[in-house]
Amino acid sequence: MLERWIAYSDLNSRIELGAIITYLGIGENCQFADSAVSLREFVVHARPQDYSVLVGGTGSEVSDINLAAAIVNDGNARCVVLVRANASGSLRSRASRAGIDLVIDPLELGDLVKVGRGYQLYGADRFSSPLPESSRYYDKVKEFNAFLKSLQPSETLKAPIITFASGRGGSGKTTVVSSMAAIAVSWGLKTAVVDLDFSYGNVFEKFGIRQPKDFVDFIDKVSVQEDDLLSRATCVRKNFYLFGPCVKPEMAEILFPCVANFLHALSGFVDLVLVDTTSASTDCFAQAAQAADRLVLVSENPVTCINSLAKVSGLAVRLGIARTRIVRVENKANPRVRQDFSIGKIEVGLEAAKMFRIFEGGQGFNELVQQGKLEQLLHEETPFSESVLYVLASLLDELGLLPQVEEAQMALQLVPSRKGFSLFGRRREVG
Repeated sequence: MLERWIAYSDLNSRIELGAIITYLGIGENCQFADSAVSLREFVVHARPQDYSVLVGGTGSEVSDINLAAAIVNDGNARCVVLVRANASGSLRSRASRAGIDLVIDPLELGDLVKVGRGYQLYGADRFSSPLPESSRYYDKVKEFNAFLKSLQPSETLKAPIITFASGRGGSGKTTVVSSMAAIAVSWGLKTAVVDLDFSYGNVFEKFGIRQPKDFVDFIDKVSVQEDDLLSRATCVRKNFYLFGPCVKPEMAEILFPCVANFLHALSGFVDLVLVDTTSASTDCFAQAAQAADRLVLVSENPVTCINSLAKVSGLAVRLGIARTRIVRVENKANPRVRQDFSIGKIEVGLEAAKMFRIFEGGQGFNELVQQGKLEQLLHEETPFSESVLYVLASLLDELGLLPQVEEAQMALQLVPSRKGFSLFGRRREVG
């Protein structure tokens, strides 16, 4: 049985407490007390160990740490968690001495995710419970695949699928995919991003999302309604949908058989599908590459990355992907250095590949991206934003999908400039 929770905070702290409840995934099993007094009375009269308690800001009624400590002292709660923004070391020390199980600072949730602790907090039963019988999941995958096959659009109605790959990590591929998705939506395209790095994907972080929906939910509750496909996505904003990753990394491989059918089905609901893959050459990558209308290989300086780039392009050819569908992108390029089109041309799969460059973001760029401010950065007229605009416009133009809006048409004519990024630089007007 799932652990039951009861929570209390004053109105001023209710948003923070709600975010923690959502983050822990306990919304369906949590009820709110009307006051600090009623919270304590409820726990005192409940069966021992039946409820866990979440205490937020209490205003002037009573100190939050004193309330939590009193509930601990009563001895009936299964665990007591205190939610306090900007929790100091001394407060954590006091809480520990009082027997409070955990102090959560809402401002630190993003850091908990980055170090792999975000899903191990108290009461997160869906994250800490053991894996169910694998045979049950295999049956669910078959059922989900059958549902996806029923949604396959005709060739004339399917949206283009652009899959991004790289031979090794650290190429900035995820930032490129996320940037292109945000731009495509701003041009009026209904866009879906599929993060196929099911285990450790972090596209959601680029947009400041703390807790994306779990991709495993698709097979936990297989739908029979067509419109339910998009409703289960993480909606970044209107017409912008994100799928993946998995909450539990160990669930990733179970989902691999669904990938091809999922991408094809999804292409019938949106205008554009962008796929971010893992650098590992898994069956998941193979399906995404074979489903793609364009396979974009992202690398850094091709002189130092040609070995990994050649391995990926060679694999693509062995998977039956036409050389004319393969595109090369040199990311984090130096705008002051000329592009050498001859590098890698003799490698299998790269003979006919078009080559583009995306320039580095400049000082402070990566830090701001990690804070979820990618969309704000794209409004800056920088070499990075202009080169991403140009590459996306070129890809969409080839696929016959470039919108007839002024911004998209102008992007196709862009010659990316060599200006550096400035936090207070000139901003592009957004309509």
